[in-house]
Amino acid sequence: MPRYRYRCAACKVEQIIFHRIGKKIDTCPKCNTKKQMSKMLTTPTIISNVENADSIPVGEVTKKHIEENREILKQQQKEAKEIDYEPS
Repeated sequence: MPRYRYRCAACKVEQIIFHRIGKKIDTCPKCNTKKQMSKMLTTPTIISNVENADSIPVGEVTKKHIEENREILKQQQKEAKEIDYEPS
């Protein structure tokens, strides 16, 4: 679930709130003031699930991923060509 940084104009408190992308936060969880929350710009945090990600160059990880999925892509391309499209 994404996290967002908000600032309340009423109580001046900055806080990180986790919520779905489409949800709007308009009530401050600290002071319960309505329509005073402003979403602040933040930098994204990227978490890698690759072990020892700092020691593996990004290009090597990408190359490995491409090689592992090459046959799947070929099969998907073949299936896409076999689909009969009817003009609308």
